[in-house]
Amino acid sequence: MKKHIVSVLILTLFIFTTGYSQQKPAPADTAPKVEPAEVAPEGNVYREITVQDFENIEFKESDVIFQKARDEEYKIAIRDETPAPIESKKYLGVKLRGTRSNAIQIKFPKDKIPTIEQYCQSISVWVYGKNFTGELSLFLMDGTGKTHRLSFGKLNFHGWHKLTKILPQQVAQTEKYLEKKLNLKILSILYVPGTWFKPGTNILDPIWQTFYIDDITAKVREKYKDSQNDEW
Repeated sequence: MKKHIVSVLILTLFIFTTGYSQQKPAPADTAPKVEPAEVAPEGNVYREITVQDFENIEFKESDVIFQKARDEEYKIAIRDETPAPIESKKYLGVKLRGTRSNAIQIKFPKDKIPTIEQYCQSISVWVYGKNFTGELSLFLMDGTGKTHRLSFGKLNFHGWHKLTKILPQQVAQTEKYLEKKLNLKILSILYVPGTWFKPGTNILDPIWQTFYIDDITAKVREKYKDSQNDEW
């Protein structure tokens, strides 16, 4: 009888401990939980502004630098047919007959130089390409007077495309002294023709290459201001 009671107690204890071990929750993680830092949505910081829309601008021959060698030539004009798919009516058309050595640079008139007063993250330009391999660039002057060439790559595509270039850190924008304002200025447009080969022709023969440029925009935010008075 005693043996039977002992056996029942042992069996009951075994069932109880087994069930407890199965239902026992996993130990809680004692490491402190670190919540991710709250980051404001980019749209709340940066906004896109138009710095040149070609709606009220004209270019003269004195605004164009063309590396003419023989019988090469160029044409530029403000056009109003089939602009970029944005709120635009006019845009710049550029065509040149030349080779890679016949680059064309179009300077903005002094009273129409696109100027960016805010902190600029990137610059974009709407371009209509016609599958030529020429390279498009903008010349940008930073607040210290240093000029930078921003390349948007080859125009080996067809139709309107929005090309964007993030500004490198070398472009000075940070104002070390509050009384000195550092603005950015887009000085000119540069196009270096690509190589074009057609069977039965000489690769060195100049050909007509055409492209179109619409709105130049910038992604900007307000510059940080020092609101602390250190005279204490």
